[in-house]
Amino acid sequence: MLPLSLRLFTASFVLLLSLTSCQAQTASTNNLGPPKKTSPGIFGIGFSRDGRTLVTGNFNGTVKLWDVASGRLLRTLDGHTDVVYKGVFSPDEKVIASCSRDGKIKLWDVATGSELRTLTGHTRPVKAVAFSPDGKMIASVSNDGSLRLWDVATGVQQRSFIHTTSPDIDDSVYSVLFISRGKIIATGNGDGTISYWELASGKEVKVLKGHTSGVFSLALSTDGRSFASGSDDHTVRLWDVETGSEIRTFADKKMEGVTEHVRAISLSPNGKWLASSEVGFTSSGNQYNYVYKRIRIWDIKTGESVLALDQPKLEINGVAFTPDSRFLAGAGADGVIKLWNVNSGREERSFPKEKD
Repeated sequence: MLPLSLRLFTASFVLLLSLTSCQAQTASTNNLGPPKKTSPGIFGIGFSRDGRTLVTGNFNGTVKLWDVASGRLLRTLDGHTDVVYKGVFSPDEKVIASCSRDGKIKLWDVATGSELRTLTGHTRPVKAVAFSPDGKMIASVSNDGSLRLWDVATGVQQRSFIHTTSPDIDDSVYSVLFISRGKIIATGNGDGTISYWELASGKEVKVLKGHTSGVFSLALSTDGRSFASGSDDHTVRLWDVETGSEIRTFADKKMEGVTEHVRAISLSPNGKWLASSEVGFTSSGNQYNYVYKRIRIWDIKTGESVLALDQPKLEINGVAFTPDSRFLAGAGADGVIKLWNVNSGREERSFPKEKD
């Protein structure tokens, strides 16, 4: 009999694999039934501009807003019928867009918590959403292989783009960013590439190659001149927005016999740090065992790892720096949000203390 802690880790990994891995994201993922409303797990997280509010996408199909100072739950937005991967603030922070494994995008009024509209069209889970800089459009990407553009005011789909439909590779699209002052949309693809889509023409004008597996996360620098990409190939790469050239790769030496993934990334607003959530595991049949679960903070200029935060419990699915770059927040399958001091690595606080 395995120790209880190891059995819990293994069970958690199997759950997360079913939610996030390329192999598990087939068309059948839309038929798994409603989420367990008692599940406390958290996927994506993000801060408001003033750093006072944190938004989380949750395993139980909700979006939650938290008061960072007190850890108090401010509001629960309940409407999705499956896991919510993330909630994203609009540029004016009056609207939140959420995306879910149920294949839908929902828009919410931040002030009242009421649902404004639901955007439908994707045929499989919607992995990520992003607002255009002017807040008038939303870009969404999905396991159905498409990037879609929507009018925020009406909810009408404006365009749809397809990178590839090859049956021999993972044709999902996992991450999305508006870059070049909103003129270009960058997407992280299942085949390990990053596409540049020109908004004016609707053409795929550039394809960046470097990763060898799906690009699950993208993060834009504050000055808009570079962006980072995190992949299941265990690397994070920094790219020049204008040229598309790779600036730097962030990665430890791979461990022999260990499968290693980057779960989430974040760039600090002050331009100094990059955070990545990483896991390493071994497998035998249907048995998965963690070798490590950690968050790393990297020096962007040197590419060196300056801090490693090993996690004794469950892996971290979402990371985000506070707007002042002093703290890093992380959250995962146990539903606990933690804030670490970036300079010392000390855990400053965590919430909620009890299940909400």
